[in-house]
Amino acid sequence: MISSLFKADAFYDSLNDIDFEKLYHSGIRTLIIDIDNTLIPYYQNVANEETKEKTAYLKKLGFNIIIYSNNWPWRVKKFADSISLPTYSFALKPLKMVYKRIIRENKLKKDEILCLGDQLITDVLGARRMGLKVFYIKPLVEKDSYKTIINRKIERYIFKKIINEKM
Repeated sequence: MISSLFKADAFYDSLNDIDFEKLYHSGIRTLIIDIDNTLIPYYQNVANEETKEKTAYLKKLGFNIIIYSNNWPWRVKKFADSISLPTYSFALKPLKMVYKRIIRENKLKKDEILCLGDQLITDVLGARRMGLKVFYIKPLVEKDSYKTIINRKIERYIFKKIINEKM
């Protein structure tokens, strides 16, 4: 069913609302996290202190953290360098290519992966197409880059017509 491709395993207002200790104990070992409006506002280029603290905490819990983004390599590298995490840029989400590459290069098990992102059309749909667990995180800021504005309009329709009906 098409609507199930857009339905995340859980919806959160913030990364801070997620019980990561419980997730780790449930068998999740790798977090694949989007950057823009999930970890930092889309208009920032480097990790802020809150993001650095959050990722340090997640590493301390034992998670393998991988950053992925549809953004340009130079922008993703600048962010990654500020936080020392592996990254995959120009991911072309929701296509499967980057997910397959991440799994292959990092020798991951699909049932140990959780994807985190702020867009139904890219993050949730991409993870769903690969059969991965995914949490939708409410965007950090309301304003979006020009590239995301159309996706947000479609996303509002999906929330209104499909997701809310099934909840």
